[in-house]
Amino acid sequence: MFQTGFDEPLLHTMYVDKTFSGIKAVQTLSRFNRVHPLKKDTFILDFANKPEVIKKAFEAYYCTTLLSGETYPNKLYDLIAVMEEYQVYSSDDI
Repeated sequence: MFQTGFDEPLLHTMYVDKTFSGIKAVQTLSRFNRVHPLKKDTFILDFANKPEVIKKAFEAYYCTTLLSGETYPNKLYDLIAVMEEYQVYSSDDI
């Protein structure tokens, strides 16, 4: 279900109990990056996959894959705040 176009922006938690790699790993785990005003964080508990396998799967699609530590979840919102200070665009443009 998570590999065939399932789109639920509020998807928050996944427990993984089978191995996957390559495009299946990317498609499954990428379902969690959907933004929604009521969603503040995500959680994936993986019982089956090694971090190196998941990292390798994502490396095929990104020049740099950084999975060495926690991410800063508000990075995008901080960037938006900086951009809005310059008043380059308006709400109508968006």
